[in-house]
Amino acid sequence: MFDSLIKQLILKTGIIKIPTFGRCPKCGFPLKLIGTPFGKFVVCSNMK
Repeated sequence: MFDSLIKQLILKTGIIKIPTFGRCPKCGFPLKLIGTPFGKFVVCSNMK
C-alpha cells in the first residue's frame, strides 16, 4: 500500500522527499531520501 501511494505521488509531483536520519559527511546538513521515476537516492538537503 505504501509503495502504491509513493508511486501516485511521484506521478503527480515528479519527486517525493522523505526525511531520513543522518548528516551529510561534507557539509553536515541533514540527508534526505528522494524517490524519482528513476529510483530512490539519498541526497544532501543542502543541494542546490
